[in-house]
Amino acid sequence: MFSKRALELKESSTLKASDRAKQLKAQGKDIISLTLGEPDFPTPSPIVDYAKTALDQGKGHHYTPAGGLLEVREAIAKFKKCHTISDMTFIIKILINTI
Repeated sequence: MFSKRALELKESSTLKASDRAKQLKAQGKDIISLTLGEPDFPTPSPIVDYAKTALDQGKGHHYTPAGGLLEVREAIAKFKKCHTISDMTFIIKILINTI
């Protein structure tokens, strides 16, 4: 027996979209699914190497500061000086999705 609240739960829209992408792919459609964040290729070696080095240097073992890492904030400020508002909107969307 389930509680009323449990019975009112709705299907995850993310899982639903992922299932749909898989169905379309199985039908032979050229689909790139960005639903679950799980790439269908291995992480590129330069990223893996950088992550290993950062971990060996003691980085990445704890949560980052709530205000973000200084080096990232500085890189964003530098980027902002050289790019348009639409470029910034794009990078902000990336940052929000990775935080």
